[in-house]
Amino acid sequence: MNKTKIGIFINSKLQLKENSDLIRWLINKENLAIEILVINNNSNKLINFFLNCILIFENFFSKSEELELPKYPNNKIILNDKNFFKKDDIENITNLNLDIIVNLTPENFKGEAFKLSKFGIISSNIFRKFQNQNNPPGFWEVYNNQPETNFSLTIQKEESTQNIIYEGNFSTQLIFSLNRKFSDNKKSYYLKKIIDFIIINKSFPQSLEKREDIKNILKTPTFIQILFYMFFAYSRILKKVIFKYVFLKKSNWHVAFSNENWKNNSLKNLNVIKNPKNHYLADPFLYKYNNKYYCFLEEYSYLKKKGHVAVYEINNNAYQRLGVCLQESFHLSFPYIFNFDGKIFMCPESSRNKEIRIYESIEFPLKWNLKKIIMKNVSASDSMIFKYKNKWWLLTNLDNSDLNDHSSELNIFYSKNGPITDNWIKHDTNPIFIDSLKARNGGLIFENDKIHRVAQSVGFNIYGKSFSLNQINQLSESQYSENKLYDVKPNFLKNIKGTHHYNGIDNLTVIDFCKDNYFNF
Repeated sequence: MNKTKIGIFINSKLQLKENSDLIRWLINKENLAIEILVINNNSNKLINFFLNCILIFENFFSKSEELELPKYPNNKIILNDKNFFKKDDIENITNLNLDIIVNLTPENFKGEAFKLSKFGIISSNIFRKFQNQNNPPGFWEVYNNQPETNFSLTIQKEESTQNIIYEGNFSTQLIFSLNRKFSDNKKSYYLKKIIDFIIINKSFPQSLEKREDIKNILKTPTFIQILFYMFFAYSRILKKVIFKYVFLKKSNWHVAFSNENWKNNSLKNLNVIKNPKNHYLADPFLYKYNNKYYCFLEEYSYLKKKGHVAVYEINNNAYQRLGVCLQESFHLSFPYIFNFDGKIFMCPESSRNKEIRIYESIEFPLKWNLKKIIMKNVSASDSMIFKYKNKWWLLTNLDNSDLNDHSSELNIFYSKNGPITDNWIKHDTNPIFIDSLKARNGGLIFENDKIHRVAQSVGFNIYGKSFSLNQINQLSESQYSENKLYDVKPNFLKNIKGTHHYNGIDNLTVIDFCKDNYFNF
C-alpha cells in the first residue's frame, strides 16, 4: 500500500509537545508516513526565549506524555533563514516527494515552497478576525481579555490565495498556555478531517471561500508587553484563588419569571425563584398543561456535585415547587420538553453519560421514564428536538475534542422516522457554526409558524455571559440560516454577571442569571 507522505512544520520542540495528540494520530495512521519534521527557528531569539519560559512555567503542573517520533533520515531541519527557506532546504524537501505539508507555524510560505508538496500546504492559524495574524498564537487574545480566539484552517497551492476549509472561534482560556493548548486541541479535530479527506479522495475538500492577497504581517509582543501579561494574568489567578478559598466565593445561577410576553419583555418586573438550600437553579423551560404553567429546570446540588430536573408551577406572580421529576446517577440539566403522537417527552442534557436521551411523561409532571437513547458515545449538550416541514430536527452542541467544551459548535441532525429513533442523519454542513459567541443553545421559542433559537455567548473567562434571540429563516437538509433579533446582556438586575437561557409561552417568560455570592458556609 502506497502511503501518503506528509511533512510537518513547527516553531519549536515545545509546540511539538503541545500538538502531541495530532502528531500521535499522524504517526499511528497506517496509510500515512511522516517523512520530515521541520522546526522553524526564524523568530526574535530573546522574545521567543521569554515566551517559551512562560509556557514552560504555566505547563509545569500539567501532565503530558513524552512523544517519540519515528526515525527518518532527514526528520529534522532547523531553519534560521529570514526567508523561511534556504536553497538547500528546498532541494532536500523536494526530493522527499511529499503529498501534504502541515504548517503549524504562524508563518506563510513563499515562492518555491509551494512546489514542495503535491496537494498543497495546510496551514493552521490563530488570528484576530479581519486583522493581521498574531504571533505567538493564542497570546494576544488573553492579553486583551478577548472572549473568543479565532482560527482558520486553509490549503494553499500558490502564494497569493488561501482556500479556507474551516474557520471560526473558540472561547479564550484564562492564561496563554491554556489558550494555546485548548485551541490546538480543538483545531486538531478539523485538521484530521481535512487530512483524511485528502488521503481518501486525492483532492482538496470544498473550501468555504478564497482569501486573496495574503499579507504575512506578524505582531509579536515586546518585552514590556510580556511583563504586563505576566502581571495581569497571574494577578487574575491569585485573585480567583483568594476569592474562592478566603471569601468562599461561589457563582450561583438563579431563575426568574415575569408575566409579560417574551418578545416585548422589559425584564424589569421579574419574580425571582428562591434557590433551595445548597442548590442553584438554571435552564428553565415552560410547558402549558390543562391551562396551568409549569417550569422545568435544572436544580444543581452542591453536595452531590450534579444536577437533576425539578418542576415548579407558576400562577401569576406566585410559584410552588412541586418536586424533583427526574434524576439519574449522572448530571442532568437543560430539560427541553416537546410533544409527539399526543404524548409529552423530555430531552435533558446528559453529556456526562455520553448519550442523548428521551424520557416519556408517565404521570405529568412528576413521573418520567426513559423512552429511547437516540445517540450513544457522544458528548452532547443542550439538545432541542422539534418538527418542521415533515421532518424532525435535532439541534445540539457536540464536543469532539474531549475537552468538555460545548460552547463552540452547533450541529444539526434530522429524522424522517419521527423523534423516537436512533436513525438521525447529519446535516450536510455540520458543524453549522464554529463560534463560541453564538453556537450554544439557550432555549427555543415558537411563535405561530416562526421558530426562534436562543444562542449563548461566552465572555472572557465567563461561561454564559449573555445571549441573543435569533429567528430561524432557513432549515433544510443542506441549508441553515438565522437572523439575530436582539441581544440580552446581564444588566436587567443589580450585580449580576451572566445570563444564558430564555423561554416563553403566552404572557409568561422565564430567564436565568448568574450572581456571585460570598461566605457560603
